[in-house]
This record gives sequence, structure tokens and C-alpha cells, in this order.
Amino acid sequence: MTQEVERSAEQVADAVDYLCGHLGQVRAVLVGESGAGPLDAALSDLRDGHEPRPSLENLHRALRVAGDALGVYGHARNLTVAGDDEFAHPEAVFLCPRDAFPCARFTWPSAVASRTATDTAPHCEITGKPLRRDAVG
Repeated sequence: MTQEVERSAEQVADAVDYLCGHLGQVRAVLVGESGAGPLDAALSDLRDGHEPRPSLENLHRALRVAGDALGVYGHARNLTVAGDDEFAHPEAVFLCPRDAFPCARFTWPSAVASRTATDTAPHCEITGKPLRRDAVG
């Protein structure tokens, strides 16, 4: 019997973050076992803005069955936020472009690029859209 787990928004964001950074590895683990169906379903839900918890849970279970001990939910959040003091200047950052269920992934522009507004944003691994430029601090 499988116990249902209610994942928090933070856990979902971390799972999508992990997925964005490890798509190739996740696909390789699944192709060798049960096929990439659970991955494709999760990506479809994320691209379409649907509630991702059920498909991420299925993907997590499929990865566990395939021998990935951590799945998509086994990665802990451990972030230090730049600009987290009263004297800090805002720092440029690129964030997930999705409005519905954005992931926790972020990337810092290079020091030179952060001083201009014309630098090119990296692209989201799930949607292919440019990451959203924002500021921290």
C-alpha cells in the first residue's frame, strides 16, 4: 500500500529545480527501466501550467523504482541569498519564467552582464523560454 504524501510548494519548487538541472540524467535512468512516460507527463503538466504534484509524485516513484534513491524530492534546499542585508545593493538574478508553479532554480548573470540590461538570459529547460530577469535585495 502506498501512502499519499502532500508536498509543499517549496518541495515542488525544489523538485522542479532538480528536474530542470538534471533532465538528461532523469531520462537516462527511466529509459533503462520503465520508459520516460512519467518524465514526459511531468514536463507536459509543467509546460501547460497544470498542477504538477501528481505527475511529479509519479515521476519520483518511477525514479525510486528504477534505483534512484533520491528521486526528485530527495534534494535539500540550502541557499544563501545574495543581498540579504540592509546595506546591500540589488543583485541581478535570472528566475524561472513560468507563472504557474515556478521552480526554485536561479542563475546569476556574470559581473559584467549584471551592469547592463542588454545581456542575454539563459533559457528554461522545460519551456524553452528565456529566464525572467529580476533583482534580489
